[in-house]
Amino acid sequence: MFSGESGRLGRRALLGASGVVAGAAVLAGCGSSGGGSGSGGTTLNLWAAWKVEQGPGDMIAAFEKLHPDVTVNYVQFSNDAAGYQKLTTALQGGVNIDVFFSYGSSTMSQYKSAGLAMDLTDKVNGVDQLKPLLGTDPQLIPLYDGHVYGVPTAYNPYMVYLNQDMFAKAGVAIPDTWTIDEFHQTCLTMVKNGSAKAGTYKSLSTAVMTLGGNANYTADGKASNFQDPAWVQQYDLMLAMENDGSLMSEKQILAQKLSTLGQSLFLTGQHPLYLDNIATTRVIQNVKDYPHDFKTVVRALPTIPGVSDPWNYGGISDFLQIASNTKSPDMAWEFVKFWAGDGAQYMLRAGKVPPLGIPTTQAEIDAMVPGLLGADRDKLFDVDSFTKVAFDTKVKCALATITTAQAEISTIVSGLTQEMLLGKRNVADTLAEMKKQSDEAITKDSK
Repeated sequence: MFSGESGRLGRRALLGASGVVAGAAVLAGCGSSGGGSGSGGTTLNLWAAWKVEQGPGDMIAAFEKLHPDVTVNYVQFSNDAAGYQKLTTALQGGVNIDVFFSYGSSTMSQYKSAGLAMDLTDKVNGVDQLKPLLGTDPQLIPLYDGHVYGVPTAYNPYMVYLNQDMFAKAGVAIPDTWTIDEFHQTCLTMVKNGSAKAGTYKSLSTAVMTLGGNANYTADGKASNFQDPAWVQQYDLMLAMENDGSLMSEKQILAQKLSTLGQSLFLTGQHPLYLDNIATTRVIQNVKDYPHDFKTVVRALPTIPGVSDPWNYGGISDFLQIASNTKSPDMAWEFVKFWAGDGAQYMLRAGKVPPLGIPTTQAEIDAMVPGLLGADRDKLFDVDSFTKVAFDTKVKCALATITTAQAEISTIVSGLTQEMLLGKRNVADTLAEMKKQSDEAITKDSK
């Protein structure tokens, strides 16, 4: 039920792979009531992308209460390329960083390969609750060369969020289940009858749903896999949906500068549905920035004819890493354990379900829902549909275990997909060039 990034991109199965905000906000002792002096004690420096009020502040306060001699300084960086560049520069330049987040498997592996992240394998092996990370579950093993370099702190399966009011007003029934063709037709119907400007902002990652987390690679990892029929199916569907208006066009995305803000189109009633992971729940609750009064219904990803056991292209993410040059490795590890364990409750408001604490019983679900969906959950969500999909024990998420040239391939896929959507390439040419450039990147990275 878990997974990594699978080489996926942010927008079109997905364009706009992101990292963190340019600029970093530093908050000293942000979680403690008095800021914490740290006099004679230990200071930990944490870099993460959330606003402090989204959970990190309370997390830090609780940790500092357990460890009165510790002060945690919080540095907020943005989850985009500019932010990751700032983090990388700081790590390479010797800035005092103890613990930091990587929000995808490709980023985590880059810090490992650059020698900037500590090998946590022995530490994980010493904590019973974390030992599943070293187990045999192919959906919960963030391993690189048999080692753990980051502890996952979020379980993020993808699902479909739907605007109940828009469907009701359009007289279109929300299906309980659907195929990818029925998903396409639902989006198209909402556009043709004038109910929506486009059906959806994101396209479906059907190749990963078919092939799993290593969809970008051949089985041996020595070449790319973009000539597989599953990729042709994905890109045919993507292009067909953009051409008939059921998928928002890339020209509109660029013109409106919406590469990372697709949820706004859903929450303002322009699109009837939105594809994303559990973290979207925090945005739906943010009625101050996105005022709306409709109820959000949730459905599982559509099925693919002929694929009996599809993968979900979300999964484990938000990897907490320890800098290899930390001056306080033992206390940094105590902080990582706390975040992944008892402290996880403080990140529910940010839509972060702990991978090693996914509720499986109704009692566990009932206990988690208030923190996850907020006080106005019955007004803003069809709670039953959300919990049924989010905590479905049959969901199988796709973990990327091959990382050769992963970041380079993500960039290649993003650029060529955009060219296709802007009418500069057809599907066959796009995938052929994708394979050519990705194979070259794999060969270069393997030397």
